[in-house]
Amino acid sequence: SERLRLASAGQLGIGGANYGTDGQVLTSTGASSAPAWEAAAGGKILQVKHFMEFAHRSTTSNTFVSIGGAAGVTITPTVSTSNILVFARGCSSSQTANRGGCLTIYRSVDSGTYADMRTDGNNGGLISVQSVSVNDIVGWTICVEDDHGTTDSIQYKIYFRSNNTDNSFQTGRAAGGSNGTTSLTALEFEP
Repeated sequence: SERLRLASAGQLGIGGANYGTDGQVLTSTGASSAPAWEAAAGGKILQVKHFMEFAHRSTTSNTFVSIGGAAGVTITPTVSTSNILVFARGCSSSQTANRGGCLTIYRSVDSGTYADMRTDGNNGGLISVQSVSVNDIVGWTICVEDDHGTTDSIQYKIYFRSNNTDNSFQTGRAAGGSNGTTSLTALEFEP
């Protein structure tokens, strides 16, 4: 019997003229059976929202505060079963040697109260940054997945805090004291 067929346009047929349908992928069904055409498993990007600013922000607070400005993104999930990857990146420095701070992502659903996405009760945020010398520029990246379970709008913002109240922890700082880039991206995808 015919096991594989290669048609004139390059189509691959399994067990004869079984070419599958648009979007299907060829999947192994084990060592003792023929492969099968099946629907691709998730991973499709549904939407992306992005924010970027060139601004210098600082805090001496040892509790988390918003970096201020419009530094956030709002995304309304297309389905409640999707997931959202949240990426933040930027650069930071401290005005005191051997000091630093922490950064995290807060979220609010349907314009409600903002809450830290790190839910273990640790005040360390999602990332900790420390300068060895005064005004060392340290790059940072945060990536966190949100299994949101809603189709209400979700707002994400970057929050930061200083590790010591005698230190001004800064974000959006670049070499020479100029403003650096801080960005936040929310990417909704099928699980």
